[in-house]
Amino acid sequence: MAERYLRYAVWLLVALSLAAGSFWGQLAEDSWYEIGLWAAALALADQIRVEAPSSARHAVSLAVAVAAIPSLSDAWSVAAVFAFGLAASRIIMGWIHGPIPGALSTFVRQAAGLAFLATIDLSLFALFDALAFEGSGAALVAVAVALVLWLFFDGLVRVYLEHGLGDMSIPFIIRLMWRDWPVVASLFGSGALFGAAYPILGWWSVPLSVVPYVFTHVAFSRYFGARRTYGQMIRALSRIAEIAGISDEGHADSTASLCLAIGLMAGMHPDELTELEYAALLHDIGRVSVSDPSLSLATHQSAELATLSAAIIGQASYLNGVAEIVANQYMPYRQPGQGSDPEVGVASRIVRVAAEYDRLIHERELRELDAIEVLHRGSAYDYDPEIVLMLREVVGA
Repeated sequence: MAERYLRYAVWLLVALSLAAGSFWGQLAEDSWYEIGLWAAALALADQIRVEAPSSARHAVSLAVAVAAIPSLSDAWSVAAVFAFGLAASRIIMGWIHGPIPGALSTFVRQAAGLAFLATIDLSLFALFDALAFEGSGAALVAVAVALVLWLFFDGLVRVYLEHGLGDMSIPFIIRLMWRDWPVVASLFGSGALFGAAYPILGWWSVPLSVVPYVFTHVAFSRYFGARRTYGQMIRALSRIAEIAGISDEGHADSTASLCLAIGLMAGMHPDELTELEYAALLHDIGRVSVSDPSLSLATHQSAELATLSAAIIGQASYLNGVAEIVANQYMPYRQPGQGSDPEVGVASRIVRVAAEYDRLIHERELRELDAIEVLHRGSAYDYDPEIVLMLREVVGA
């Protein structure tokens, strides 16, 4: 039922976009032919996505938008092109792919991003005209400023749509935007190149701007394809102990989900979040090397088990950081008479708290508040109290 309402919402936004585009097109200085041509280019480019390091998928339509803004005559033309282009893109996607999960949030994110981009670019052009700042220098500054501001805005919208206001973390958003900048910069650069070359070369500027991007797109696709394969392999490995019956079903996934939510709240770097997720998925992998399965199930907080898990993970040099997190996961966050132990990183503390909470919920069948209370009682030495407080916010206990 909810999915059907979401589909209705998407098609309602499509209808509103078409209506708004028709209204803005009547106010525009450019002809309907030019508006339609740019809108078609935007819609077709929107079908091509490139994956970024943050796992976001940025549409090539962003490059078309960057090229269209300086090429069109006024703001009404830009608004009409964006409205028609987004609506046509959703119609094409619906026709080819049918219902797409997350279509509503993607539509909202793209519409907000394009509106923000147009506002920034047009404001900069007006400012530069007033300051008599013209030429290639002005164009370069406009693209650079728009790139930085759009990256931050897009990260803000993504975090809000995926996690809500409660998990907003400005350090995380800033790290997220810088993680995606190579992909987005290539899109902005291709669009800016077309915008600069079109007045001189006409439509010959299309291959001039497209060919360099094609090579970049292929390189990014291969790189992120390899990363995706790593992630799938790690998830498969995390299931070994569960399938063998020596670890609780779903424990690795539940722990990883909790760790990611806590890490996001803590403002961890996206690369650190990836390592944290991998560590949570593999923190129990050492159980497969324990000769007595019953002992394996009973002995949860075992330094020996952590060492075995880290030894298995450490066989892949790519996962050395993950192995270190897992090796320290059962160490108390502080020793008697001392402050927090610097050898026990934040990621290890998060894994310990999240893993124990999941066990308290599913093995001992405690209520959420009771499980949090058990962790609070152990926060003098074993569990970092700040991590426990973050967990409480995550689970809403």
